[in-house]
Amino acid sequence: MQTKRLLYKLLETVRDFFKKPLLTIIIQLAIIAFIIWYTVRQIAAFPLSILILLLWIVTVLYSLIAEFRHSHTKMSLWLKKNLYSSLFNSCLTLVIFISLPSILYSIIDYAILRATFSPSLTAPGVRPPNVSASWGVIPGAWKLLATGTLEPVHLPRVWIAFFWMMILAILTYITLRIVQKKKNPTLRKTITSLWLITPLVLFVLLVGIAKPAQLVDIASLIKGTMVVVGLALIMMWQKVIPLSIKNIIIAILIWPVFSVLWGFLGQSGLFPPINPEKWGGLLLTTIITIFASVISFPIGVALAFGRKSQLRGIPDWFLWILTVVIVIWGLATSTPAMLSSARNTLEKLMAFWPLLIILITYLFIKIFKGNVIAASSTVFIEVIRGVPLITILFLAIVMAPLFVPEGVQLKNTWSVLIGYTLFNSVYLAEVLRGGLNAIPQGQYEAADAIGLNTIQKIWFVILPQAVQMVIPALVNLFVGLFKSTSIVGIVGLFDLMGIVSSVTGNPAWQGLRTELYIFAALIYFLGSYVLSSYSQRIERKNLIKKR
Repeated sequence: MQTKRLLYKLLETVRDFFKKPLLTIIIQLAIIAFIIWYTVRQIAAFPLSILILLLWIVTVLYSLIAEFRHSHTKMSLWLKKNLYSSLFNSCLTLVIFISLPSILYSIIDYAILRATFSPSLTAPGVRPPNVSASWGVIPGAWKLLATGTLEPVHLPRVWIAFFWMMILAILTYITLRIVQKKKNPTLRKTITSLWLITPLVLFVLLVGIAKPAQLVDIASLIKGTMVVVGLALIMMWQKVIPLSIKNIIIAILIWPVFSVLWGFLGQSGLFPPINPEKWGGLLLTTIITIFASVISFPIGVALAFGRKSQLRGIPDWFLWILTVVIVIWGLATSTPAMLSSARNTLEKLMAFWPLLIILITYLFIKIFKGNVIAASSTVFIEVIRGVPLITILFLAIVMAPLFVPEGVQLKNTWSVLIGYTLFNSVYLAEVLRGGLNAIPQGQYEAADAIGLNTIQKIWFVILPQAVQMVIPALVNLFVGLFKSTSIVGIVGLFDLMGIVSSVTGNPAWQGLRTELYIFAALIYFLGSYVLSSYSQRIERKNLIKKR
């Protein structure tokens, strides 16, 4: 009885197939014919592929029988949903599986069986015949790929920085595991403090400290102490940190202690300055990614809140009086000189540029209601977003030196870091603004109800929730930043991709582009995969907390 029912349903399925339009039937039959031809060809080339074909037939029949009987098991249901949900997907599954042996064999043959791994066998003159890949170029050019043209004397500092980051990452993972099972706030605070000083540690290791003329500059010591104490008092006044004798003493001593340690390290000569132009390879790629990610975050937060600012704007009457004064001053001082030197009608019209200030004032009042913070944040974000990254990098190299003190030479590397930071900060601001818009109004009202001031409300309630909501978008932004570092070669720097291109020009490694580009692709893939995996783990953890 069950056999007849199965045959009836099978015939019904075939009948439904031939009820389709003629063109659809022809296309599907052509696809089936191609798959049959391709399968026979693969079996002829790789006889072991017949085992995959038999496995495919068995699983298809297993899924079909379970479907006709309406008695799916977990396995048959998984097969139906993921592999055999339709005729096209079933055929696609067969093509993919039947192709695996040839694909795997080709990869193994290229990467292992016919490959060489010795750095001494990479030159065209000594390279053996019939060799597929010469992986010896990777260890042979490892110094260039890892650190570029950085002097070998500074390599221990690079390794110390690397192990510092790795040890902190491992300790953080262990700490989170311990905290989940057993509360240990002291350990968690210690790890957090180490992460907070990590940028300073990396700066000392990778940039170095110039030898000062004296151990401590008294004027800088007094100014720095006043700034730190002032910021600490503001945070205590806003109740971000508790007002206590301990915190006041720490605020007073932190800058003098830091200045003494900094001066001591500088005079000791343990960490002499490193020329940033010597950074290269994977080191430069990592520095750009970390620097831009860390520095752009507070800038992005400020821009996001600035764009959503609802502060009371400048009164309209004051803006119009100021506009009239500026327009009259511009027409009186600039327009006559421009008119006298104008050579055509366009230049004559440009001489009356002060009149545009009236339009700007009107738009400022109409759109931003006189709110300077919202206007400046919005204009900055939209201008930077509307310009390609490579243009930002060129502008940073040209314009950044204009903002440093006279006599100070700003290296191109620092200009590029500034450009990446500004570019990343505006996109980060827009991501965070999406998180801010997603926070329910009740959270703001609850924060007001318990008496939190504006800074407390942002620091303890709004910002943590906004960041939590946009973790996937933030990680996607950082992954994009990591991969976009490959364009710095256009402005004269040698990151990982720049070094790969230069290595291929070496006579000892000519013709080995494929091996080097595969290596670079693996580095970018692993970095992106680690970031994505960590973000998914955080998402799952947050989802469990919400439940």
